[in-house]
Amino acid sequence: MQRYQAMLKEIKNKLRRFVRERELKKYYTRTETIDLFEKTELIVMLDGKIMHGGLVDRLKGMISVKSLADKLGYDFKIHIAPGYFNLDKFLHIDQKFYADDSQIYYNKKSVKPIFLNDIMYAKKQKLLHIFSNNKLSQYHIYCNQDYLKLLNDYADKKVSAQAWGKEFHQLFSFDTYYTDFKQKIKGNENSCGIHLRFTSSLGDFKDTTVHNLTETEKSDLINECTEHILKVITQKEFKHYYVFSDSVTFLNHIKNNLSDQQLATTTIMDEGIGHVDQNDDELVLRRTLLDFYLLSTCSEIIQIKGPHMYNSNFSRYASYINDVKFTLDSF
Repeated sequence: MQRYQAMLKEIKNKLRRFVRERELKKYYTRTETIDLFEKTELIVMLDGKIMHGGLVDRLKGMISVKSLADKLGYDFKIHIAPGYFNLDKFLHIDQKFYADDSQIYYNKKSVKPIFLNDIMYAKKQKLLHIFSNNKLSQYHIYCNQDYLKLLNDYADKKVSAQAWGKEFHQLFSFDTYYTDFKQKIKGNENSCGIHLRFTSSLGDFKDTTVHNLTETEKSDLINECTEHILKVITQKEFKHYYVFSDSVTFLNHIKNNLSDQQLATTTIMDEGIGHVDQNDDELVLRRTLLDFYLLSTCSEIIQIKGPHMYNSNFSRYASYINDVKFTLDSF
């Protein structure tokens, strides 16, 4: 049965890739041959031609493609279309990895688009084989998966997480806006970040996942999550507690229902809430990165997940950046 399921998954992946890559090839209309580069380039494409996923999905894709390039001996680049997903304004990319419009070619004989969104390979060689044609000048890759463990044969999740954090620091550095903000809220010593991801469950904004909860169900979920936060504050001995959520409804509830003593040790961030694949407002990106950065600087991160809540990897990957303890509290 497992073998049959694996075969079925592989067929689905091939079909999905074929359909998506056929759609992308309509942009590759130039016919002249371009001079072969010294090395084939693997370029992560963030151009809005497809749905790229949330912030962490995009970061996973960039780090995965860099690891792919390292394994294949190819050059690695990141291309972000002008006016789309202004990541470099807030999370600076090492310029040696950046490819602007003038460095992107759409010659169908020399360049090939590769679609890897939501496609996870079980075997490393099958993934590497996709890029075996080193006579191509560029591969334009659409990817939101974490292939680091697969590509490097990491047997231990902890080792894989630490490696992801190291790759992150090689590629990116946070803007001083974030480091300055952290100082304004009394530094990062002895702090606990509490993360809750509701997506559309409480009706705050439209997302890719939709849960039509009754008002009673919403109230019950809010109250249960609040109790879990109170339990964390009661049982832990941190100096600061930071609550992060994608729901203004929930954050307002916390503000209005925690006691003064609890609020004195709890910082709430509630502006610019949204999903970067559904809302390209610059404020949403800045706020999402702020949450990601602040979580990464905490001493411990706890994700609270209840029914009808999204099983997000946002805070888990934030913990990888500085190798901090992560706990998933499910109920």
